[in-house]
Amino acid sequence: MWCQDVRAKINAMLACIVTAAGVQIGTHRTYLDRDRDGRWAKLDVPNPKKVMGNMWGGFIPIAKGSGGKSMRDMPEGEPIYVTEGIEDALCVHMIKPEARVLAAISLANIGGLVPPPAARRLIIVADRDTNPKAQDALERSIAQQQARGLTVELVMPPVGIKDINDWWRSLQTGDHRGAA
Repeated sequence: MWCQDVRAKINAMLACIVTAAGVQIGTHRTYLDRDRDGRWAKLDVPNPKKVMGNMWGGFIPIAKGSGGKSMRDMPEGEPIYVTEGIEDALCVHMIKPEARVLAAISLANIGGLVPPPAARRLIIVADRDTNPKAQDALERSIAQQQARGLTVELVMPPVGIKDINDWWRSLQTGDHRGAA
């Protein structure tokens, strides 16, 4: 796929951005390159992730949950797990394969999501970010979802661990630094 940053076609991971009604409103692109060990990694540029089209109010669906239905037909009261990025959403799906999981693309967009009427509970799996702007965006997103009548729960990794991805890896390797 064309990458303006390197002015060439390179490998990219693509994901559709949809609304709760199932309408595609955009495409999320993560540009990729091989690291020193030959593994795929995000391209080393200032912003390896870009959106083509719209993203506001949309999400990247990762897992339909044990109900197996699309978001618009989700079972009444089924909780929705939402993360900021795709990698964290995939990690949540590995930990809770029975859960409905989606990636909101940005912290602010978590507040822009408009779940279907059957949704009652939103579980935000957030990064442990000390940046005041990120903390404000998270608080605004929580308030926006509560204003829609949803019960909002917040899951964060322990102090010293950046995100659910790092937390999960620390549990797998036994490296629990900062997990106290």
